[in-house]
Amino acid sequence: MGIKRIHSTRFRVKDPEHLIEKIIRKKFENNSIEININNYYVVLTDLIGIRGLHLYKEEWLPIHSKIKKIMKISKDVKVYNREGDNDNYYTDKIDESEKLQITKHKFGYKSIHYIVETMPGQTKYYAEI
Repeated sequence: MGIKRIHSTRFRVKDPEHLIEKIIRKKFENNSIEININNYYVVLTDLIGIRGLHLYKEEWLPIHSKIKKIMKISKDVKVYNREGDNDNYYTDKIDESEKLQITKHKFGYKSIHYIVETMPGQTKYYAEI
């Protein structure tokens, strides 16, 4: 992505077995959701996953700014924090109009998730960063 603060990157496309597991889990969680061959790539927004790791918490803001500049963010940004972390750390550093969903992760996982969209042709696709 050309962001200097990112230490390393990885990407993946969800394999068919995990795709089926996710469809079953989504249907179990919400029976009214319709997932089929014509819409799964719109309903499931993490078929493509991109992971960028940074070493220091402060490096988040320039990365966040660059993602906003070069990608279309289609959903609220999700911030997963650990118990005891300062939730205001992120909200104090961004514009009030931006929406962050801040949640304590049950396993202490720290991450920030962006759902971005792209339309390389006539079909819209989503990816999770």
